[in-house]
Amino acid sequence: MTDQNDVRMAKIKRLLALGEHNSNPNEAAAALAHAQKLMLKYGIVNDDVELSVIGELRKETVCGLKDKETVCTIVYICAAVFGTDYIFNCRGRGKSFVSVTFIGVKDNLPLVGYVYDFLCRQVLNAKKAYQIKCKKRLIKQAQDLVDRLMPQGSKTYERLVSIGVDPLQNAYSYLELNKKFRKLTKSYLQGYLRAVELKVQETI
Repeated sequence: MTDQNDVRMAKIKRLLALGEHNSNPNEAAAALAHAQKLMLKYGIVNDDVELSVIGELRKETVCGLKDKETVCTIVYICAAVFGTDYIFNCRGRGKSFVSVTFIGVKDNLPLVGYVYDFLCRQVLNAKKAYQIKCKKRLIKQAQDLVDRLMPQGSKTYERLVSIGVDPLQNAYSYLELNKKFRKLTKSYLQGYLRAVELKVQETI
């Protein structure tokens, strides 16, 4: 049985690996959908089981994905695909998740962990790709303000530079673009995972 499970897991891992570095939510959802078909084919998901075959798997939250809503959505998708329960382990009066414990059929838990890691990598890749584009847009927005108020070469611009002040950085701070950057990133990730979640729900 163990050998068969290893072969099946390898097939599903290869399937998920095809879209691992693609930041498109449709690709991630398609990979999960195909993996789920294999799991149904092999009877990996089974709600009618003895308590003796129930186990736990603890997964640490990933650096760069600490936002509660993002973590919750990733965990929910994994739980929906495999029919597992889960418990969040928190730090500091529940202010941040440090890990999640999946509870389900022991034979399924390695795959649950692999899909959790897969989705975290997908979301991180999507986050990085989006942030590069977003940062460029926001820097241009700050630069436009500098060009409008104190064009390069103007007395004001030169005076600020002479005392060690970066006009572009000042404009970035004045417009509170760091806050906007974080807000836009969070909204993007919510939309990305919502697209994955909807695609996965269609196959459940």
